[in-house]
Amino acid sequence: MDAAVFLLALFYAGAVFITGRAWASVLRGQATYAELRDLTGITDRAALYRLFGATVGGTYRVTPAGVLSNRRRAGRMLGDVGVHAMFLLALALAAFLAGPATLAGVLAAAGLHAGLVALVAVRLALADPAAVAG
Repeated sequence: MDAAVFLLALFYAGAVFITGRAWASVLRGQATYAELRDLTGITDRAALYRLFGATVGGTYRVTPAGVLSNRRRAGRMLGDVGVHAMFLLALALAAFLAGPATLAGVLAAAGLHAGLVALVAVRLALADPAAVAG
């Protein structure tokens, strides 16, 4: 059970970092295709062009409101840094403070959510394999 907690905590720490970095780019007003793909769930570059305009130096000019208003289900699943942080906190609390039954429940919920997030990420990456590296 310790290995599962460690692996899920590692997964969620990475998700918080990557999603937080993408939102920081949005707050700066410039986001790459890969960041917008993950935050909005939109893989079609033509659709991103219609919504956010042409790229300048490889980045789109964006606003947080524009990104939030154009999110699809996949974007909500991948781009919700609060949910990722909540699962990371729940894993830490359950690992150190809760009993075995509570830990098992948190592991089941976190594992299911992590699996869904991974499936969505793979689906978006396969939609445009050339952009996987960013």
